[in-house]
Amino acid sequence: MTRKVTDHHAIIPTGMYPENLHLDEKRIYDLVARRFIAAFYPECRVANTTVLGKVGQVPFKATGKQILEPGWKLVYVNDSSAKKEGEEEEKILPVFEEGETGPHEPRVHQGKTTPPKPFTEATLLRAMETAGKQVEDEEMRELLKDNGIGRPSTRANIIETLFRRKYIEKKKKNIFATQTGMDLIDTIQSELLKSPELTGQWERKLRLIEKGEYAMETFKQELVQMVVDLTREVKTAVYKTIAIAPETPPPAATGKKTDSEKKEKAPKPPASPESLTCPKCKAHPLKKGNTAWGCANFNACGFKIPFEAAGKKLTDKQCADLVNKGKTAKIKGLQTGTMLVLTDAFQVIAE
Repeated sequence: MTRKVTDHHAIIPTGMYPENLHLDEKRIYDLVARRFIAAFYPECRVANTTVLGKVGQVPFKATGKQILEPGWKLVYVNDSSAKKEGEEEEKILPVFEEGETGPHEPRVHQGKTTPPKPFTEATLLRAMETAGKQVEDEEMRELLKDNGIGRPSTRANIIETLFRRKYIEKKKKNIFATQTGMDLIDTIQSELLKSPELTGQWERKLRLIEKGEYAMETFKQELVQMVVDLTREVKTAVYKTIAIAPETPPPAATGKKTDSEKKEKAPKPPASPESLTCPKCKAHPLKKGNTAWGCANFNACGFKIPFEAAGKKLTDKQCADLVNKGKTAKIKGLQTGTMLVLTDAFQVIAE
């Protein structure tokens, strides 16, 4: 009988002072020591502040925090690496008194903005989770905060559908809209269909239905009327021609290879599964675990290739062949069959 693992002892510094450490080792030790010391400091007390001001007839709004008691943050006051990558910098506001006034000399900052970086599959999934941040209406932004676009189990399939219909394409790690996708967006004249606000409106009404403050039949009638109106709009509107992304033509079956075909050899598939995409969800890379190669999003996807199958320990190349080709080459010493095959149910069997 085995007991479930509950918790682990924290990593703490000992009474032995470290000497002759390399730079990276010093950094790790500093992280552990600072965290240990900070645990004995009092809590950091902050006040979330919203300031509404007016200059002449122009209203201004600023939100941020006022630190009342720094507490444990004193340990990290000079630590420039405390800010995590991708995390927005905290806006610290000075102390304001309600109704205060004073002179102000405006300053115009001249600079250049940089365009946002292209999406990768990881950042696109994150943007779908936090789609409400782009909505201006505060009430809808709050409704979308815990919902976003799609669900965790459907977002990967949504992205895969866009790839399959050639609305988006991947260049290296980045994702770009194709001409077909851009033409389609230009064709849709209803701004509501292109905005997360539609999801926000539905979420608001569904919550009202839960509270008994909105009739379910009314919601269904509104959906039917919306579809009718959109259909009428599509039938009567004038649209531009959408450029269809061309399919890659198959090579001509002449039986002879041209000089260029002889020079251009087909690239060999990677021998390590770590550089491959999960063949089941087709949205996440494979990662090496303790007993198997599995989808990086294993909890939702469930795909894995065990290190050992049919009494035979598999090499990285054989695992990669299962992902790329759906089967391995002939393997000596299998308990049953001569090769391993990845079935339609994404199970590895001997055949």
